[in-house]
Amino acid sequence: MRDPRENTAKAWLLSLDRKWISCDVEHNGGLWNIRNAAKPGIQGGMSGSPIFNHRRTAAIGLVCLSIGTKPGKGASEGGPNPRLALDLPAWIAPRAAPITAPPWKLENADEVAKRITLL
Repeated sequence: MRDPRENTAKAWLLSLDRKWISCDVEHNGGLWNIRNAAKPGIQGGMSGSPIFNHRRTAAIGLVCLSIGTKPGKGASEGGPNPRLALDLPAWIAPRAAPITAPPWKLENADEVAKRITLL
């Protein structure tokens, strides 16, 4: 049996107003589940927003679903959400523009939003 800690990680979401939201992500070999998202949480309209690794150097998933969101309120949990390592179509991978800046250059969420380009 695998150690469950191997399937969990600290991560970051990019909010609608381009602020960082800390969270935890976990998977059981498949899709990401978001847990403990800080305020303002996962908001309506965030579908397609990136999920970044703990250092904010790589997108590891996409926000797709939240759990228990009420209008005007953010959710602290969400999922299942795609894991890019598993769910990104093979045809898009060669054309993807990686975010390669060191983490200290990605502190500004506006810069990150400008650099996210898949095609």
